[in-house]
Amino acid sequence: MRVCALAPDLIAASRISEAVARLGADFERLDSIGELPPANTVDLLLVDWGRRDANWGDRISRWHSSSPRVRILLFGPHKDLDAHRSAALDRLGPVMARSTFFGRLDDLLAHAMRTATGN
Repeated sequence: MRVCALAPDLIAASRISEAVARLGADFERLDSIGELPPANTVDLLLVDWGRRDANWGDRISRWHSSSPRVRILLFGPHKDLDAHRSAALDRLGPVMARSTFFGRLDDLLAHAMRTATGN
């Protein structure tokens, strides 16, 4: 399984990297939207939506439309109502509270791995 994280925050990215490594999956941290690899090469995209740029929603939506099988999980501050609204407008799903995301990260990754491998 290949996991990419659009996570400019190095602390968040390192926590994700450690969790992905525990599962034995491949991990790539992306600093910017321009670094997104072809969607058909990614199984799971994790996005630090609290650190998004204005064009992320539209770009990620278009990127995802080329390979809808890619699972996308957004996380960010739970009180950032603009983040929640923008994610909904871009049809990217809900934004998971940062604390919930990191608290459930191992389970979220394990579920994504089972889904990606069909188990």
